[in-house]
Amino acid sequence: MFCLVYLLAWSLAAASPATRPAAIEINGTKLTVRTATVEADFDGPILRGVRPAGSDVEFASPAAAGPGIDLLYLDGSLLNVDKHERVAVRRLSELAARVEVSGADTTRTLLVVTDPDTGDIRITPDGLSNRRALRAVRWTVPLHAECMVTLP
Repeated sequence: MFCLVYLLAWSLAAASPATRPAAIEINGTKLTVRTATVEADFDGPILRGVRPAGSDVEFASPAAAGPGIDLLYLDGSLLNVDKHERVAVRRLSELAARVEVSGADTTRTLLVVTDPDTGDIRITPDGLSNRRALRAVRWTVPLHAECMVTLP
C-alpha cells in the first residue's frame, strides 16, 4: 500500500537543472534534498522545511509536530509512536534516500527521489504492521496555512 505525493517544484529563472544538479545530504537522521528548483529539509520523516532553491521563503510550518508518517487502522485509530521506535536515513543513490521508522510492531518508510530533469522531489510513503486491519499510511505535510498544494 503506497501513495505518491509530489512536491511541486517552484521555478526560478536563474536556476536550471544543468547548472545545479540534484543533491542529497544525510546527517544522522536529518535529510536535506536540493534540486534546481526546490530545497527540502527532513528530520526523520518530518518535513521541517521546503522553499524555492536559493530563496528564504519558507512554505513548511515551523510548528510541525507528530510522527510525520503514521498508520491508520480500520477502527479509526492511529499508531503515532511504536514501541522501541528508531529512525534511520540511508542513501540509496545520488538521487534517492530512504527514511525508515521501525519499531516492535511496524515499519514505515519514506522514499525520497529527486528528478534532475524537472527539479521535482517525489516522496512515497509506505508501511507494514503486525497489527490487523491496516487501512492507510499517512504522511503529514506541515505547510503554512497560506500555502496551497496541488496533488496528482
